[in-house]
Amino acid sequence: MRAARHSERTRKKVIEAVSFPGRAERMAKPHLVDTFDNALFQHFNRDLVGDEMAHLLSRITMNWGKVEHALYLSMKSIDRKRAYSWRAAFFSSTTLAKRKDQARKSLREAVGRSYPKLLDAFDDALNDLQDVQHRRNALSHGLWLPIQRAGEYPVQPLRYDKTKALFDPILIVDIAFLGDLLDNMTTLTNRIYSIGSELLAHQQLINVPGAR
Repeated sequence: MRAARHSERTRKKVIEAVSFPGRAERMAKPHLVDTFDNALFQHFNRDLVGDEMAHLLSRITMNWGKVEHALYLSMKSIDRKRAYSWRAAFFSSTTLAKRKDQARKSLREAVGRSYPKLLDAFDDALNDLQDVQHRRNALSHGLWLPIQRAGEYPVQPLRYDKTKALFDPILIVDIAFLGDLLDNMTTLTNRIYSIGSELLAHQQLINVPGAR
């Protein structure tokens, strides 16, 4: 029985080795980022669809700072006496990830015990922000590839997983992709503003004598 089980495990390992290339093999295999064929500058077609996509992308690019600004204002409302400290801590961070960690830490210190539901809502908003940020970063920092079908633009995100030796999968960007991203950005910004307003109202309530 042991020999049979050992033989079966060995057979599975052989099949897996043949079916799924290992990390070293994936690293050695050429990738589309390795060729000058994809180094050419890309652009939207000059037609109704291309013009609309260019307009949507410009709105996404121009208004991304609004999302980060909303996050800052929500954090600032935690303690207005320390507004300048919040500003320095928030905008001196070089990455949005650090800013989110700072905001999460500050909010947890302020209302972690008195209003845990608000902290949960803020965590949910930050998780959604991660998804929105990933899509936006692909547009701003990804490699736009030659168009294959009208109205559909392939973009290779330049994010590399060292463990798996893989890039993130290619995104197909069309009007729907850009429209959804802009809608998600708008909704998320409003949610963050709403959380900041609710936080301010909560702090005012708990500071009222006899309110607790």
